[in-house]
Amino acid sequence: HLDKPISSRVCFGCLARFPDRRLPCLHSFCEICFEVFGKRCNNQLYTFHILECTICFARFDGIKVHIQTPTAGARMLTVDGGGIRGVVTLISLIRLQAAISRIVGVKLPIQEHFFDMAIGTSSRGLIALGLFSQGWSVDEWLRQFIWLTNKAFRRRPHPTCLPILCRVIDYMNSFAADSQYSADGIEEALKEAFGDERDMCARDNNRTKVAITATTTNSLPCVFTSYNSGGERPLDCGYTVVRPYDRGIKVWEAGWCTSAAPWYFSPKRLAGLGTFHDGGLWQNNPTSIGLWEWPHVCPDAGEPDLVLSL
Repeated sequence: HLDKPISSRVCFGCLARFPDRRLPCLHSFCEICFEVFGKRCNNQLYTFHILECTICFARFDGIKVHIQTPTAGARMLTVDGGGIRGVVTLISLIRLQAAISRIVGVKLPIQEHFFDMAIGTSSRGLIALGLFSQGWSVDEWLRQFIWLTNKAFRRRPHPTCLPILCRVIDYMNSFAADSQYSADGIEEALKEAFGDERDMCARDNNRTKVAITATTTNSLPCVFTSYNSGGERPLDCGYTVVRPYDRGIKVWEAGWCTSAAPWYFSPKRLAGLGTFHDGGLWQNNPTSIGLWEWPHVCPDAGEPDLVLSL
């Protein structure tokens, strides 16, 4: 039936471009088609209400799509890996938000108004997911981040015995499991923080495109994205892209992949894709990847005007 075609490779509005977002009815469209078929917001020229699917005519309420303003330069946030030192990044963002809010005279949430794209790796990939995929405020994510790290860094239980014997048992268990900390601990923490069913493509009304890096067991770089646009990457780009619609990747799964630092946490296996380690093994500073990705994501926007690397 024509009302149920599903594709992550072609926009059903124009049949010419990669789709950027999927509607609740599962039909996918590119940003240009959203602009053509959507209803422009009165106070935001490049924000469009999507009231109806043009394929199956399903009705929606509250779906907004933000299009890159043609005259506005892009702003990109890149966050390096750094384990629990991600707290420093969040505090820096809190201070940046406060400084800009003082200048303009009104509080502007950094996760809503500042960046067109965010890319992170390792624990700070989780920061990008929390701020821009979940839409949490920086203050809220700081509290969540501290809670998440305390829950994830949980050692396996072992029998009560002499301290030296407990240490030996702990090392043996870690060696057998290829990690110091329990896989159950990080999985429970990520699921509780991000939800166990939330997809990477669930951007809601957030305008920021998110990418996080990971490394395969063959030491090949990989980028998980919240966006589906960009077409195929050149073979010589040096990394592969896992699109959110290809495998239905959950946010917590991508979070585990990017933060699975060897010896600390076990790698995460995704069916049909492979096994992934911490993205910092490949490139701890993902700025160059963000700069490479941007022209594929938004080819008409030119180079970013601002790149903030923390």
